[in-house]
Amino acid sequence: MDTKNYTSQTPYHFDEGDDGSLSALGIDTDRDRKTFNCKAIRQTDIIDKSFWVLDYFGDIMGKDGKMKYIFKAKYNLEDDESEAFKVWTGSTEIFFILDKLREMNKFPRKVTLRRRGRGGMYFE
Repeated sequence: MDTKNYTSQTPYHFDEGDDGSLSALGIDTDRDRKTFNCKAIRQTDIIDKSFWVLDYFGDIMGKDGKMKYIFKAKYNLEDDESEAFKVWTGSTEIFFILDKLREMNKFPRKVTLRRRGRGGMYFE
């Protein structure tokens, strides 16, 4: 199919044996890839709050072209998984702490999110 000239009005054409699914093309999802299936909150909503950091993904290119990390957390370690939340951060200070915790194999870890003036966020 010529995708350059494709419009929603163009009739679909699939090769024989292609039902239009990803599996027909041999594309499978990465079942080993971790995901954080929980609500997303903003860093500004948790400034000066303490919580447990459970895990993170690093080196994710954001829509703005800047490197980001995303971490998963809970306010109380014994809270149900449905209470977990994820937070995107662009703070290199937080990147350093998260990477160091992984290197030391020290998750989960209780932290407090702080803000320096109007500037950067950091864990304490």
